Order: sequence, then C-alpha cells, then structure tokens
Amino acid sequence: MLLRAYRITDRFGILLLKMAEFIYEWLIGSGSSLVIILKRILGGILALVMVILGVIWKLLRAILGVILGILGFVVSALLGLFGVVTRTGTKATGAMADRASQGATGAMARRAARAEVDVIVTEDPLKVQNRRLSVLVMAFGAIAIAAILYATDQSRNSSPVTTFTGSGADAFVIDATQVPTQSGLAAIATPIPTATTVPEVLQVGGTIAFTVRERGQTDIWAVEVGSRQPIRIISSSTDDRDPKWNLQGDRLAFASRRDGNWELYFFDISAPGADPTANIQRLTYDLAFQAAPSWSDDGQWVVSENYQENNLDIVARRIDGSQVVRLTTDAAPDFSPVWSPNGRQVAFVSWRDGNQDIYLVDLNSQAVTNLTQTPEIEEDYPAFSPDGRLIAYSSQQGGQEQVSVIRIDQPGTGQVVSIGRMPTWSPDGLGLAYIADAIDNSRSFIYVMPYQTGGAPLIISEVPFGADHP
Repeated sequence: MLLRAYRITDRFGILLLKMAEFIYEWLIGSGSSLVIILKRILGGILALVMVILGVIWKLLRAILGVILGILGFVVSALLGLFGVVTRTGTKATGAMADRASQGATGAMARRAARAEVDVIVTEDPLKVQNRRLSVLVMAFGAIAIAAILYATDQSRNSSPVTTFTGSGADAFVIDATQVPTQSGLAAIATPIPTATTVPEVLQVGGTIAFTVRERGQTDIWAVEVGSRQPIRIISSSTDDRDPKWNLQGDRLAFASRRDGNWELYFFDISAPGADPTANIQRLTYDLAFQAAPSWSDDGQWVVSENYQENNLDIVARRIDGSQVVRLTTDAAPDFSPVWSPNGRQVAFVSWRDGNQDIYLVDLNSQAVTNLTQTPEIEEDYPAFSPDGRLIAYSSQQGGQEQVSVIRIDQPGTGQVVSIGRMPTWSPDGLGLAYIADAIDNSRSFIYVMPYQTGGAPLIISEVPFGADHP
C-alpha cells in the first residue's frame, strides 16, 4: 500500500512537468510578430510557475513519505505485538498437547488432546491502556467544561456591596444597595449615600477651603456648602498650601513660596476689589521655614510651625508683626499647631516621646501633655471643636487613614469615628468635615458627618484626587 501511494505521487509530479513542457513549446513556437513575443513572455512565466509548483509538490511528497513511513513503523510495531501474543498461544497449545500424549497413544489420543485445548483469547495490553487513557481524557474534559460554565455564569456576578467606615458605636454604613461587581478602574469607588432628607445639623452654610496639587503645583480651592462646584481662589506660579479660616470667616491664612521662601500670608475676603491677589498680605519676612498657620480666637495672632536653629518648633506672632513668641523648644520636631477657641491652649504634633503623637501646651502654665499616647499609631492635623472640649485628628494605622476624636481632659481615650483625613469642625460643633479618597484613587470627596447626633455622612463636593486641608 505504501509503495502504491509513492508511485501515484511520482506519476503526478511527472504529469506536472509534462504539462509545463507542453505549454512552453506551444507558446514559444515559430514566428516573429509581437504576438509571438508576448506568447513567449507568457509562456516563460507559466513555465516558471509550473516549475515552482513542481518543487512544492516534491516537498509535499517528501513530507508525505515521512508521515507514511512513521505510520508504517507504528503499524509494524502493532503487528509485532500481535505476533508475540499469537506465538504465546501456540506455545501453550503445544504444551497441553504434550501432556495429553503422555496418557494416550495414536491418533485418538492426539484428537482427545486437541479437543481438551480451549482457545485462549488474549487481549492486546496496548488496547487496554489506550481505552483507559481515553476514559481519563473524557473525564478531565467534562470537569474542565463544567468549571468554565461555572466561572462564566453571569448570575453569580451580582452581589450586595456594603461599605463600612468608622468603628465601635460611631461606625456607620455608607451604602448597602445592590450593585453589579466589577473589576479594575470601573469598580465602585466611594459609594454615594442614598437620597434622604438632609439632617438639620448639616443644613449649614459657609465655605470650605482646601488644597489641590495639579501639574506639579499646589493651589488653594474653595467650595460653598451645598454647591458641589469648587473654584480656585488662590493661585500663583509656585505652591500655596495650608489654608486656615479665622473664626470671623473674613480672612484666610496660608503658606506660600511665591517670594522664594516658605512664608505666611493671609487673604482678606472682606477687602474691596475684584482682583484677589490685591487682597493678599504677607505676614512673615525672614529666611526661616514657615507653614501650617492657625488663628487665635480674636484674629490678632497666628500660630505656626517654624524651622530655625536646625529644629522645627511652634511660634506665635501678631499679624501686625509687632511681637513673636516661641512656644516650644524641645529637641524633637513640633509641628501642625492649632489654637484653642479660648486662646489659652495650643495643640500640636510632636516626636518628643519617640512617636508621632498629639500634644497640648497650656499657655498659662507652659505645661505640655501627650493627649493620644499611642506608640503604635501616628497622629496628625489636630482640630479643636468650637467649645474647646474635643480635638479631632487624623490617624494612620495599618496603612489606613482614619478620623478620630478625643476629649482634652481624658488623654489616651481617642476613638475612630470615620475613614478619612484632615478633619475640621463645623462652626456649631455638631458636624465634622473631612476628605476621603475613592478606592481606585481616581478622585476624592469632602464629607460632612453629624458627630453629636450620629448618622451617615453626606458628600459636600467631589474634588481631585489627593486634595487635603479642608
């Protein structure tokens, strides 16, 4: 059979060569006209094509010969195995015939021996192994198909998403609605609270200032409560940051590098004029680093962090520049100060106990108290409540930003109230505003949360990702 297939392929190749020779002779015949020349050109092209086809056919024939040779080898091996089985059966038959001939003689004895021999049919072991492998392949295929169908079942891709923030008695649920689960950047980032009546505690006015860093530059923005449309209010060719309203709400202190060094400025909202830059006044004029300003209760003093003599300390100064008082002199860095509403205490952050905790300095007695006392947690950005009894602050634990609150007369009792950072109190002290980032880090939100009465927070505005200092 293999020899016959080879002869057929060889004859087919000879036929192709004969056809090429015939076409060439027919086209390149006698004559000298233009038609004859064209015929010769076409004949040459066709002859070349036929030669190429002949070469391709020879290659295919060689490949086919190799394949047929392999198949012949496999068939020969199988026939060899069958021959081994046949020879084994023959030997068994001969042995049984010899034993029968020992008890009888002649033709009758030989016929009796042959009658006693049963034909033993031995099945090929290779066939048994192939059948077992086929069963295993079919079983694994069925399991794989079932797994694919289970994984692509669309009815499993919808589940309730519940986002918890806070802990303990002050924990709250932002949203527990049924939403489709997704992956990547299309995932539900920060759930929007369900549409409910705005609590009276949150029905307040005012403007929240915050900072946004875009295109390598930090500017100060503001959003009016209820408008959800932030606007840039302070911008320069360099960075502006750390905005802080005074209690009267007509001046905004901030830090800026607009004059080449980090200095303190304030923006007078009540001053006449349409150009905001004309209402900006500079507070400090020295080479020391100045940042994080906070107003006194009467609006005549500003406390800030000040880097002098290779150390970061807290300094208070009158806004007219007539007086400067250094409040801390510890060897550890002290920063992020905030003035109490009664004007007699200043809260700040320090590393003086080997960890970033929040401290309180009494301006009357100069006594300093560690309020948070948490060696395993880092705190920052303290903010006094309007009555001066509570301090809200940011805490960092396990890579998560949290908002906590502590009573100033109960050190070491801080409690987490929400997920977020850089809290600030509402003017009536009933609510807390803070910033929280979306899960996919694509945007941020300013929230206002009822603190005294409890309840779910409301989104005041969506802001660019990374905004801070509300």
